[in-house]
Amino acid sequence: MLPPGNIYREHAIDKLERIGRNWKIACVSASAVGLQAAAIAGMAVTVLGRSALIPGLRELGVNEGFPPLPPVELLLYRAAGRNLAAIDALYNYLESYLGSDSGRVEFAAETANDHAARRPLPDAAE
Repeated sequence: MLPPGNIYREHAIDKLERIGRNWKIACVSASAVGLQAAAIAGMAVTVLGRSALIPGLRELGVNEGFPPLPPVELLLYRAAGRNLAAIDALYNYLESYLGSDSGRVEFAAETANDHAARRPLPDAAE
């Protein structure tokens, strides 16, 4: 799992507890790559966004006894008056990295004073 304080971790533990499923933490890593490696090695299952699903991993769900996880909304904020070209470049990178196939996670580029100007970037949060 990701370290304490991560929303994916919190959702996973909450849902497993709610259904009464036995579980234990076999690996903690702040890196998605570390968690991917643990899952590929057969040490554990993990919870990451669908954008982190790589060859050698597969999504587990209700058919395998895992509860559905809620969507996670991620937002990218920018302060007014900052270098907008750099922020646009970061936004574009995140958009291309996360893809647009599932619509379950939103990223938004906004100024701190303009929350109405959201540009969604969809991804999955499981």
